[in-house]
Amino acid sequence: MANILYYTLKPYIKLMHDRLLYRKRYIIGLENLPGTDERYFIAVNHENTGNDPVNIAMALPFRIRMSAMARADLFRIHPIITGFIRWIGLVPAYRARWEGASGLDSNFESFDEVSRRVNECSPLLICPQAGHTQGHYSERFTTGLVRIAFITAEQNGWKEDVKILPTVLHYSDYFDVQTDLAWIILPAISLQPYYE
Repeated sequence: MANILYYTLKPYIKLMHDRLLYRKRYIIGLENLPGTDERYFIAVNHENTGNDPVNIAMALPFRIRMSAMARADLFRIHPIITGFIRWIGLVPAYRARWEGASGLDSNFESFDEVSRRVNECSPLLICPQAGHTQGHYSERFTTGLVRIAFITAEQNGWKEDVKILPTVLHYSDYFDVQTDLAWIILPAISLQPYYE
């Protein structure tokens, strides 16, 4: 029932989102998107806070239901909000600068959930730079993405390829509506050659 509701609401949300916020969306390299039966992580720069995952979710083909990692403190606001953000596909990410070093152990539960979703061929969006920048650049990426990808491969018994899909978002303006947005999708990186 939850999936039916999601796919019923997605076209309406996409229409409202695209009409209200953006003048034009450009998707470059859509042919690089892995197939629906493949396991992959979407890596993207983090320029515009909450808009980044929504923009990619709305740009993906209709049949793809993406998940994303989000700041763990969002999951403590209110139980109803927690239920909603989990329903739309968010998974908590615990960070040392917010939850402290002791909170990082909670990530293992999140990694297991992420790995299960990706092994069910539901891609996961992650911003490997771990914070957001309001500028046309990327900061140094953390190693968490590769770690989660290898956990995913281990959970499927090293039988299936897990890929990392590098992508880039670019906004013509961060602080206004009716701006242009470009999502550039680069060729996926296969991790299978590195399993040994």
